[in-house]
Amino acid sequence: MAQFEYQVVEQAGGRASHLNERIMQLVHEGWEPIMMTGTSPQVSVLMRRPAQPKPQAPPQAAPVAPPVAAPRPPQPQ
Repeated sequence: MAQFEYQVVEQAGGRASHLNERIMQLVHEGWEPIMMTGTSPQVSVLMRRPAQPKPQAPPQAAPVAPPVAAPRPPQPQ
């Protein structure tokens, strides 16, 4: 199982305050910025957090057999 999951946050143009708000939101969700790269106006920030356990699917019920027709009573001749 992976120890971390990663996400890249990008800012193309615009104001740095928007990028800062997005990063702060992700930090609040448990993400940690670990690397920043780029040149103005393109900036990318690599974020990581401990891997979240994947929800387990509910157990599947056994398949239901089709109904069996009742035997027909004998027909009078």
